[in-house]
Amino acid sequence: MRRISLQLMLVIVTAVLRGQEPAHLHETAPWEPHAMAYAYFTPDDGFFMIPVAMMENDRWHLELRYNYEDFKTASLWAGPVFSWEGAVSGYVAPMLGVVAGNTMGWGVGVEAEASYGILNVYIENEFVVDVRSSDGTFFYSWTELTGSITDNLRIGAVLQRTRVLHDVEDVSAGPLFGATMYMIDAAVHWLGPGSDYQYWIVTLDIAL
Repeated sequence: MRRISLQLMLVIVTAVLRGQEPAHLHETAPWEPHAMAYAYFTPDDGFFMIPVAMMENDRWHLELRYNYEDFKTASLWAGPVFSWEGAVSGYVAPMLGVVAGNTMGWGVGVEAEASYGILNVYIENEFVVDVRSSDGTFFYSWTELTGSITDNLRIGAVLQRTRVLHDVEDVSAGPLFGATMYMIDAAVHWLGPGSDYQYWIVTLDIAL
């Protein structure tokens, strides 16, 4: 009887101690879904869309893309998120991906962002290996440097390296203007101003 009482007391004490543990040790940040779209207006390929579905929390980042690495090609990317706060705040998300469609293969990539005052830099890089042809292996890069005009408006510059456009390697840069309203972020990018190949990209990011 005494042994049963001691065991019961041990169970009660253990339950109480667990109940006193900090709540944040058990909390998992909720997933935040985003619907994104890149609308391209080009002289050769005309108008086309790159839709992206994204989910993330403070630990993981997931993305499903279409037309991103190549036309009629889907890709799935996932990786951990490492974030920090301070005078310079930001995050880094290294990712692994699989690619299927006109390009078939796998890839490694990284998304990173850092902010200091009114300045913000965003980097999105990936290296894709085409398992069917070495010609399809490619390094893609997108970099934005912006400054905030107000809490909702920003201006800056963008640099992109891609091969989606007219099936050749392309490195273009130009100005951008962005705005945020409620749960919607939109931006207009003008790539290659003054060059023989100029095009526009309108991006839309909706937090669901």
